[in-house]
Amino acid sequence: MTVDNKLPSPETELAARIVRLKKEKGAVILAHYYTLPEVQRIADFTGDSLALSQQAARTDARIILFAGVHFMAETAKILSPDKKVSGFIVQTLNIAK
Repeated sequence: MTVDNKLPSPETELAARIVRLKKEKGAVILAHYYTLPEVQRIADFTGDSLALSQQAARTDARIILFAGVHFMAETAKILSPDKKVSGFIVQTLNIAK
């Protein structure tokens, strides 16, 4: 039997803090398919922009955080006018090759 004595990585610690804050604040994180895997792993939902906005509108979340481009957060706000919506641009996968 082996024992793993590794310390948590900074990425793991950050992800744990984000999960804790999501619960405390009543937030949901949406990540577009084009975002990096690290972002997608902490997201509650991953998909295309319209489907994500529709999914967020069906949640009880008070806050929507959208990882994508600006217009995606605007769509989420239109579908969820009573929720606080914030979009943030993250590095995306380079799929145009």
